[in-house]
Amino acid sequence: MERNEPCWCGSGKKYKKCHMPIDEKIQLHADRGEIVPSRAILKTPAQIEMIRKVLILTQRFSMK
Repeated sequence: MERNEPCWCGSGKKYKKCHMPIDEKIQLHADRGEIVPSRAILKTPAQIEMIRKVLILTQRFSMK
């Protein structure tokens, strides 16, 4: 991915201002032979919002 392309995460930011720094750190660790997580574990803002809603509902239910 080129620095000035839109970021792969869909944020609308340029890659260099969004995920490029963390991707470079992840690649550094991978180059050292360390185990690194895949992008599949990253969540979109919509997924995060749904997780929050479920957490709130779960907390309300457990209080009863």
